[in-house]
Amino acid sequence: MADIPDRKEAVISLWPEFAKAIVSGKKTVEFRRRIPLPALSARIWIYATRPVKSVIGFAYLEAIVQGDVNTLWSRYGREAFLSEQQYRDYFEGTEKATAFLLRDHQPIRPINLDQLKEIRANFQPPQSLTWLRKEETQKLVSLTSQVE
Repeated sequence: MADIPDRKEAVISLWPEFAKAIVSGKKTVEFRRRIPLPALSARIWIYATRPVKSVIGFAYLEAIVQGDVNTLWSRYGREAFLSEQQYRDYFEGTEKATAFLLRDHQPIRPINLDQLKEIRANFQPPQSLTWLRKEETQKLVSLTSQVE
C-alpha cells in the first residue's frame, strides 16, 4: 500500500518567477489548461524550473475552480501574478481553464534536482503535476528541516 501516490501531496513545475511569487505569497492563483486534480487542502510542492532546478517551497490548495477562460480571468486574474496577454497566450485555442487557489505559502531551503533524485530514482520535473508517495513526502519534509 505504501507505493500508492497520495493525492494530498504533489509537485508542480513553474518558471522561476512564478514559483518565487507563489512561495512569497504574491501569487495566490495558478492557472492550468489540463491537469490532474489534487485533493482539496493538498500540499503543492513548488518546483522552479531552469536555471533554479529546485523545490523552493509549498502552498496548500484551498479550492479548485474550473470554468470559462474569460470568467476565470475576470475573477482571479489580479491574483495570478501575470499579465492578461500572458494568460490569453497560454489559453489560446481552448475555452476551459482550471484555477488552483492557494493559501499558506511557505518558502523552504531549496531542494535541488540531485536531492530529489535521492527521494525518487530518476525523478524528472513534471510537465504539469506529479503525485508523491507517503515515503517520498516524508523524505522531502526531512530535507526541509535540515540545516545547511
